Amino acid sequence: MRQFRGRIGEDQVVELAETFRLMSDPTRLRIILSCLDSAVAVGDIADRLGISGSLVSHHLRLLRAARLLQAERRGRQVFYAVGDEHVRSMLTDMTDHVSEEVETEVEGEPAAPDLPGWRRRTLSLPLARDLPMVQGPGTGPETKARHRPPWRQRREGPERRPA
Repeated sequence: MRQFRGRIGEDQVVELAETFRLMSDPTRLRIILSCLDSAVAVGDIADRLGISGSLVSHHLRLLRAARLLQAERRGRQVFYAVGDEHVRSMLTDMTDHVSEEVETEVEGEPAAPDLPGWRRRTLSLPLARDLPMVQGPGTGPETKARHRPPWRQRREGPERRPA
């Protein structure tokens, strides 16, 4: 097992957070996973995922800028693939992690994996959309109003233009 090398710079933390933010979108993640084994053309990605070619191109532009995918032109088509072995191994490991089974003890029976009292079950994690929304500091509507540009500020009182 590899050891964490220690502290990383603030700019690297920001870049890492941005990389994970890009991969947090399910469509982008499916695009990356479809390019994991071999180079795939934009049209083929769109067909596999059932989305428009322009939407795929938009996501590919962002993923390529973040160095998650590499592009290669072959004639009139551009093929995309995961070119970095670090990205490939991380996604493969995380896919294995999500799909692995967890051993659990059946209540009232022996606690050893090789005995009949043990069974395997799939670990089920809650999805983020199923969790309650938590309002932390700086996430409420008052913060959003404070950070609006001047032309987007809501006007109060008689100087407000009618709709």
